[in-house]
Amino acid sequence: MASGSSNTAPQPPAGFIGMTLGEARRTHFFQWFNLEPTTVPGAALEVFKPSGEKFHDLVTVTAQVDAAERIAMIELVVARIFIEDPREGIFAADMAKSFLEAALAPEDRAHMQHLVDTIAYGGSYAVPILAARASDHPAPEISRNSAPYLVWLDKNSHWQRPFDAVLLEVQNIVIGGIKAVRLAVRAR
Repeated sequence: MASGSSNTAPQPPAGFIGMTLGEARRTHFFQWFNLEPTTVPGAALEVFKPSGEKFHDLVTVTAQVDAAERIAMIELVVARIFIEDPREGIFAADMAKSFLEAALAPEDRAHMQHLVDTIAYGGSYAVPILAARASDHPAPEISRNSAPYLVWLDKNSHWQRPFDAVLLEVQNIVIGGIKAVRLAVRAR
């Protein structure tokens, strides 16, 4: 996964909701994970997948735009076999953590920091997680028994939380016989 380019758009206060698809595609999230469209532009739902072969079939980002061509809903679907892989699951966690950081507005993300941190640092992988933090940054909030993280682990089926402007959902789903987890943010 390559680093973002210099034409990366700054993250707006509302996360992805209210952004145009063009603005979203210039964010660090879309650039870093090399998300490329797989649908014809202008479709009711715009679908994106990593351009790299390794993760292409394991991850899908879907966005729905409103009449003003602004994102009204965006979701990340990650195959459970990717999440549970002892060697590759760390990359699934990185993508989910990065999606939540990009999709949620800062004040909503602050309420969900425990989920972001637990997905990022709370798993068990065959490859150790190396992380350094600046002394002025708080330690990660790890909450392995939180309701949304239990959905991530496939121990609960669904969780949702409304915020002022958006609804966050974490849900276990099956698509074409493949088990997956869906993280969705939608305008309220």
